[in-house]
Amino acid sequence: MGRIFFTAFLLFAMSTTSGYAAFGRTQPIYNVQDKAAFTGSGQPTDAQQVHDAIVAGATSKGWQVRKVGDGHLVAQIFVRSHMAEIDITYDDDSYSIVYKNSTNLLYDGSTIHRNYNKWIKFMIHRIDDAMRNN
Repeated sequence: MGRIFFTAFLLFAMSTTSGYAAFGRTQPIYNVQDKAAFTGSGQPTDAQQVHDAIVAGATSKGWQVRKVGDGHLVAQIFVRSHMAEIDITYDDDSYSIVYKNSTNLLYDGSTIHRNYNKWIKFMIHRIDDAMRNN
């Protein structure tokens, strides 16, 4: 009898904790709207400088970037079995980064695996570094 209860307890414990496996691994998706572009000297930027800084910053963190139109880039990153794709729009003095698509990142319409947000924040840091060095 004790063995049945122990087995039932183990099954119950495994079923309740597996539902929480994703808990803590997902966060609200991090999009960036109209982030100010600036140079290290404080001089105004132009669209080409912003473009170049985005490409330099993104590629330095492993993102593949392609231009799809004036002021519009799409970037993808592949990490093991995961993929993230983002839309990046920019103009003379700002840029925006918006989630587009992903694979194996637990995206549910409003939340995503926390690593996606880290990848975006690391990329933004590199973009800002590239702009400061202009």
